[in-house]
Amino acid sequence: MPLKLTEGAGVGGSSISADAASIITVSGKYPETETNVLKFAAPAGEITALKLEVLEKEGNKGPGRNVHDRNVVISEFQIFPVRLAAEQAQLIYERVQFDYEMAKLSFARLSGRPVLSDDAIPDAIPSAAYPADNFDRMLAAFLGQHPHISVDVEERESGDIAHAILTGAADLGLAAEHALPDNIERIPFSEDRLVLVTARDGELAGRRQVDFSEVVERDFVGLITSSALHAHVTGHAARLGARLRFRARLNNFDAIGEMVAAGIGVAVMPEVAAKRCARAMKINVVRIRDPWANRRLAICARSFKSLPRPAKQLADHLRTAAP
Repeated sequence: MPLKLTEGAGVGGSSISADAASIITVSGKYPETETNVLKFAAPAGEITALKLEVLEKEGNKGPGRNVHDRNVVISEFQIFPVRLAAEQAQLIYERVQFDYEMAKLSFARLSGRPVLSDDAIPDAIPSAAYPADNFDRMLAAFLGQHPHISVDVEERESGDIAHAILTGAADLGLAAEHALPDNIERIPFSEDRLVLVTARDGELAGRRQVDFSEVVERDFVGLITSSALHAHVTGHAARLGARLRFRARLNNFDAIGEMVAAGIGVAVMPEVAAKRCARAMKINVVRIRDPWANRRLAICARSFKSLPRPAKQLADHLRTAAP
């Protein structure tokens, strides 16, 4: 069945039209080479094959505008499926439903009782007794004590943080100490060990340590691609000549832990978050031997003495509250 052309344009200036039989005519300017972008309307699930060919023009013995131009060929053919609005809405709905179910599981763990239905979600969740998200808590405490100070926080790779500080784009940073050049001042903040998380009944369940090279060919579950941890882990995989295969990318460690427990794949996450998840999920925590997995985080600035007063107050707060 011919597809219906909904839109067509030539990058080089040619015009595109289609007749009732879906035969497409290119007219107008006649560059030596041309790229035509065509859009067709058809349900993706119903397309089983595609065929595109250059037809002879009536009265000519070959394709082209006249008997002297019979050298028209298709040199490249690319397909880019575009989702319709209804499909996009369905995908968004499914993602919201998935996130909602993950939220119910998290509520259940933190409240200490099962969540069996939507109306069973507790109204209040007790404070968790673990040191996860220390920086966020410290920042919240600082802003509570200083109502007239505002802070912009961006998540970046440690090397990018160092560059932002050196160029004046940022006043303060929290970065891996080994990535900071000598001309950046730093204050020790915390240890941030990265570990491998596996299903409790998986092949790696009995291992206490692994080299990252042993697992790069496995299925992974990770954070969304915009996160600094994702860039950090995939970068070290690339140095091993590997490209990690992600079955799922999520936006929090609880959801990642649930996926790992279900056997979807393995994951790399901070040890603190991994041990917290292991208390409520069927997962094991395995140390990664590679040096890059053991990170010492530091508060950094070009010069702490030269910081604006609000930034200096924040640096002092983090230094005194550091774990």
